Parts: sequence; structure tokens; C-alpha cells
Amino acid sequence: LKVGDDFLVSNGVGTIFLCKVLDVNRRDLVYSAIEKKVESNEKLFKTTVACGVLGSQSRMEWMVEKLTEIGVNEILFYHNTRSKKKTLNISRLNKTVVSALKQSRKAFLPEINEWAFNDLIQLNYKLKLAAICDENEYNHVSTFNDQESLMLIGPEGDFSSQEIELLLENDFKPCTLGNERLRSETAAIYALTCLNAYMLKE
Repeated sequence: LKVGDDFLVSNGVGTIFLCKVLDVNRRDLVYSAIEKKVESNEKLFKTTVACGVLGSQSRMEWMVEKLTEIGVNEILFYHNTRSKKKTLNISRLNKTVVSALKQSRKAFLPEINEWAFNDLIQLNYKLKLAAICDENEYNHVSTFNDQESLMLIGPEGDFSSQEIELLLENDFKPCTLGNERLRSETAAIYALTCLNAYMLKE
């Protein structure tokens, strides 16, 4: 960018400004807001996606990038009995989310938070879904629709039988993502796409 160029700035909480560069040096870029291009007090996307902490940081970064581009309210990571990775670099994930927000010109920046499984499942949402891979027949995720939902994706190796019981006791509705067995990050992206597509049809 050089002096006089126009560019967009998102504040991450609902407003995108058209701005003009006033000065550029080695350490700073000085700009002035010209007009508001987008302003919203209500987020367009209401789905929160929760996924078990993956063994690979790069796979988690790829997942949060795509979830942000598609449109997600919040991204949650949880630890459970099958979690292979005990630490989570939220700082790196947040940098990935900011980059994706700028690339896709979103007005809202999704938050990333970390939870223990037993605490996560007690959160209150109008609709709580859990993608479960077992021999039972469940409704496909695309048949559900709500303005505020939590989409829970199983960890690598899926939920244990005890965890499935806890999910049902805490008002989660089991659902399927189809006949294919998906990796956790792929499942999260697929589920969010289905839910957003349904909501946008309404």
C-alpha cells in the first residue's frame, strides 16, 4: 500500500470501514476512515463449532481458517480421554483466524476458546448437536436448523460410549454427517457448511 490507496478495515465486531492511507513508513501505516461499508449489530452466522484438540497444530490451523471463511460464530476446542495433544497454541490459531477474516472480508472475528469436555457439554444453546459415528441411524446434520447452535465434532477416534451417554444426558441431539468416515477437521467444515446452507435458505 502507498499513500492515497484505499483499503478495507474490519474491527471484528460488526463494522467494515473503507479507509485511505495517509502515511507509510517502516514501522507504521497511518490511515483515515472514509465511510462505513458494513455495519451490523447481529452476527450473520450463529453456529459454534467444537472439536477435540487434534494431534497436529497445522491441521487445527487449516480447520479454523476454513471455518472462519465459511462463517462461524465461535470455535471451541476440548480435551477428553482420547485427546493426543495436551497443549493448545491459541495465539497461533488466533493469528490464523485474523488472516482468514481479512481474506474473506468478514465483519465479525470468531473467538477461539479451550474447554474440558465435561464443562463444554453443559453449555447452554438452543440446539446442541453431536456428530456420532456408530452403528445407529441418526438424522443427517442438514435436517437441523436453529439460529443459535453448538455443533460438536468427535475427537480423533470418536467419542467413547461413556461420553455419548453424557452427551445425551446433556440434551445433545446425535446426528450423522453421511456414510463417509471423515477426519475431525473435515467433519467440522462439512457440518458447518450444511448448517449455514440450511440457515441461508430460510
